[in-house]
Amino acid sequence: MRLLYLLLLATTAVAQGPRVQISNTTENLRGVSAVSRQVAWASGTHGTYLRTVDGGRTWTPGQVPDAEGLDFRGVVGLSADEAFLMSSGLGEQSRIYHTEDGGKRWQLQFTNKVAKGFFDAIAFWDAKHGIVLGDPIADESGKLKFEVLETEDGQNWRQ
Repeated sequence: MRLLYLLLLATTAVAQGPRVQISNTTENLRGVSAVSRQVAWASGTHGTYLRTVDGGRTWTPGQVPDAEGLDFRGVVGLSADEAFLMSSGLGEQSRIYHTEDGGKRWQLQFTNKVAKGFFDAIAFWDAKHGIVLGDPIADESGKLKFEVLETEDGQNWRQ
């Protein structure tokens, strides 16, 4: 009986392992955000994002307009329709985009105006409250300070 139990346990564990998924893009992927067992978003180079609504069986790639030169390293999916993308790069290459229609349209919400600024990570607690963390930057006195942005409405970002 013990052997049968171990065999069933091992079979179940193997059945739940990772599976290969076809991304339908040749771009490098940098981030992923699972919303549910069915919905997930991914982010990548050259302004690329991907979305699945069928548990990863198919991924639909897209490119944010006028963002071909951006490296989207962070993504937060909130639903099948709503997501945030964060690009990383010096100064104005660090940006935040938002969609509410599954990626048909993207709104540029924030462009980093700090020349030495470089966004590293994005996270949300709910649809309205989020944070972006950037590299530390030396102020006039030489003291290092992390660049931190936050939103309390999911639309407007402040440092």
